[in-house]
Amino acid sequence: MLKIASRLYGSNASHFLEQYVHCMKELYNSDFESVDFMNATEEVRQKINSWVERQTNGDITNFFPANSIDQSTAMVLLNTVFFRGKWKLPFNPNDTQRGIITNLTYEKLQEWTNPENMKSVITKLSMPKFTVGNHYPLRPLFSDMGVKNLFIPGKANLSGMTGNNELVVSQINQGIVFTVSEEGADAAGASRTEVVSGSHPEIKINKSFFFLVKHKQTGMILFMGRICAPKWK
Repeated sequence: MLKIASRLYGSNASHFLEQYVHCMKELYNSDFESVDFMNATEEVRQKINSWVERQTNGDITNFFPANSIDQSTAMVLLNTVFFRGKWKLPFNPNDTQRGIITNLTYEKLQEWTNPENMKSVITKLSMPKFTVGNHYPLRPLFSDMGVKNLFIPGKANLSGMTGNNELVVSQINQGIVFTVSEEGADAAGASRTEVVSGSHPEIKINKSFFFLVKHKQTGMILFMGRICAPKWK
């Protein structure tokens, strides 16, 4: 299951162009809600957090911590992605046991993950179940990529939203929770598990590793990350 949702919260003190609101709905299925950031800041913050929590099935809570939204906020644009995938051959929870993960460096990661060096095989697989969760400020990343004027008052040209040049982006944040267990993967912890028997080659993922979730029909990568220096839960 892949669930994607978008929502735009705009200040009732700002006038958002009807064409912009229509395009957001038409192209991104993003609903618009006018809110009072000036006089009901905390109430609006809790409302936004509740929406994020519902869209991610409770995996992401308190996305905007206290004081992260203030009276100067003019707009909050949100996009959430919730993914739940089941193993084609589920792991047996009764086979789960403690294991050891060895940390490695990533000098050859690019070479190892080159699709030209890969092939599909059936294996007897042992891998950790895990949860990755964090909150990432993306503004420094955008700045490093050369997107700088977007954050500078007077230089950020967002006139297509309101018809004037008053808006400026103050922050871009991403929250992620990605869980892999015996049943499958949830995206919105390391114990060892095993599946398949017979004469197939055995693979034990007991070192730092790179993971991704790819859409089989299109080849599009939906999620990707790496596990290093994990902590026992």
